[in-house]
This record gives sequence, C-alpha cells and structure tokens, in this order.
Amino acid sequence: MIFSHTTAPSEQQKVEMLELYNRKDNVSIIQNPFFPLNIKSSLTYFFFEKQNDIVTYCIVNESILSKLKFIKYATIYFGAIGNSEEIENELLENIVKFYKKSKFTFIYFQPFMGRIPTIFKMTYKCFTIEADKKATLLINLKAEVTSIEQNFSNHLKRNIRKGEKLELQIKEISSDYEIALFCEIHEKMSVKRDVFHYSKSDLKEIIDFIRNNNSGFLIGCYTKENVLIGGLIGLAQGNKLEYYIGATHPDYRHLPQSHLTHFLAIKKSKELGFSFYDFGGFGLNKTEEDQVFHINKFKLSFSNNIIEFVAPLEIRFSFIKKIIYLIYLKLANT
Repeated sequence: MIFSHTTAPSEQQKVEMLELYNRKDNVSIIQNPFFPLNIKSSLTYFFFEKQNDIVTYCIVNESILSKLKFIKYATIYFGAIGNSEEIENELLENIVKFYKKSKFTFIYFQPFMGRIPTIFKMTYKCFTIEADKKATLLINLKAEVTSIEQNFSNHLKRNIRKGEKLELQIKEISSDYEIALFCEIHEKMSVKRDVFHYSKSDLKEIIDFIRNNNSGFLIGCYTKENVLIGGLIGLAQGNKLEYYIGATHPDYRHLPQSHLTHFLAIKKSKELGFSFYDFGGFGLNKTEEDQVFHINKFKLSFSNNIIEFVAPLEIRFSFIKKIIYLIYLKLANT
C-alpha cells in the first residue's frame, strides 16, 4: 500500500472516499469529502492506496498560530475510514509519524463513541483531555413511535397537543424563496441570542448539499396562515439522522414550534430507515446561567439516553511548545 497526502484531492479521489464513507454506520458529516464546510476549510487528506484505489483515508485540520508560527498542531475528528479497523489504525500510525517528523507541537484527536485507535493507546506521550469531553442524546428509532412517545415528558406532550390545536403545520421546505426565508429566520435568531452559528451563504450551501446528495432534509414549522416561523436541518450520517441546526423566529418563540418540528423529524427519520435520531450534542456540566443548560433541558424532554464520547486525546511531540501554547491561550482570553 502507498501512503500519500494532499490538500487538494481530485474529484475521483473524493468519489472513492465517499464510497468508503457510505459503507460505514458510525461516521460524522465532517468526514464526508463533499461536505461544503470541509471544502472551505484548510484540510489535509491522508490515504492508503492499493493499485491506485483508496482503501482508507483520514481528514486532518492543520492549524498554525498566527502570532507564534512555530506552534503547529493537527486536529483529527473521529479517525480514519477504511475497509477494516486494522488498516485504519495503520493509517493513523503513519499520520502520527508524519506530524512528528514535520515538527508539529501536538495532535488533538476526538475518538468516535468508544473507539480508541491502537496508536493512541500505545504511546506514553498521549494525554486525555477530560475538560473537552463531549456527549450527545440519541433516540432509538428501532422502537415503535408509540414506544418513543412514552419517553416524552408530560410538558413535551402538552406542547405537542398545544401546537396541534393551534394548527401549526410541519412540512418540508423546498422552494428557493422559503429556503432564503429560513436562512433569514436563523440570522434573526442568532442576533437575538447573540450566538453566531452560520452565515446565510453557509446555510445555503449546506441545504444545496442535502438536496443534491439526498443527505437529509429541511423541514419548517408554519402557522395556520402558512407563515414560516422556524425549522431544522437534519443531516444523514451513517445510520443516524443528526439534527444539525435549527431556526426559531424570535417573534414566535411563545409557540411550541420546536417541539412539533423535532417530533416530525424523529418520525420522518424512522420512515427513512435510520436507526437513530441524534440531537446533535449534549452539553456536559452546564449550569442554569448557561444557554446550553436550557437547550439540554429541552432535549431531555424527548429522552434521557445521553451517550458520552471518549474524552479527546492528545499526542504531544514538544512539551515546551505545548506550555507556550497554553500560556498564549490564557493571555489571549484575558
């Protein structure tokens, strides 16, 4: 097998990576070579090739501090994707050797749910970053809808009934006009909450990606007068449909639109054959002063099936540079 890397993969290489990606259940959209936000990022693509065909790949984000250019680090989310776990581990071993030889300060690695590659188990220079531990909340779609509903809180059930009495409608957003309106609602929500998610152009590219690749859906909540007041983007990721981003019009926050929208998204994901509905993250150790605490509370009204990821890991090649990096971050945030 030939080990290679590039910052500009060809269309044929992307197609071969996508074929490997589509065979896996446990994948993330950021491992999809055609995802638009990946294309706009500064990424390096590593491969093993056999007879000119890619048999495993890994996407790595390289970063250099603008004011301390001698500090470089690489970020890997969820590892390599290939024909076997053995070959995935072998590629990661080669990537670690590559960045050590390239004088990088460290590699930051977020394993997928419970999977720690061999290279990260073996080296004494690997450290666990408990403070960055992540989680998500999953709904098992193999259960019947009635069984899923039984786990809903009474508050959620009341809000769903309220939305139905108000004749709120949940349906797919399809026209260019409605897509533009969804993007505007998202922008208004972001301004109101003082939280930036995505620009209108980023959202439009994600929606185009979904439509062109049949990789999820965009659904909206409408009043009985057919006014769009919110919605959500669901992205297909292996055997999961993940809630990727939502939009709620600030003037209609008093209506139970999010409750109904997620309920329909759950049912639609089940109809499409997905095994899980992923709420797109769950914030650990949050207090009431944090917005995420209240988002968590909303998600928990659907289920309490919280799945914690393995804490991120770091392989450190230079302890001195790592200390300088931490001091720089501390000063930058004061």
